[in-house]
Amino acid sequence: MFSWLIKIGLIVLGVWLFHRLCLWMEKKGWIYYKKNPSGGGMGNALQELNALMRPSVKHVQEAKKETREEAGKDKP
Repeated sequence: MFSWLIKIGLIVLGVWLFHRLCLWMEKKGWIYYKKNPSGGGMGNALQELNALMRPSVKHVQEAKKETREEAGKDKP
C-alpha cells in the first residue's frame, strides 16, 4: 500500500537533487540552466538565413556575437 508512496517520494527527491545539481553546475559556469538563458537555437538559425537574404542586417548579427563574447569574458 505504501510502496507507491515511497516510489513517488523517491522520484520527487531525485528531481529535486537533479535540480540542485544543475543549479550548482550553473554557478560553476559549466552550463546555462535558469539564471543565464542562452539564445534560442531556432532564432539564431533564422537570423543566419535573414543575413543571407538581406546582407544589410549582417551588422545586427555581428553586434550580437560581440555582445555574447564580451559577456563570456566577464565571468570569473
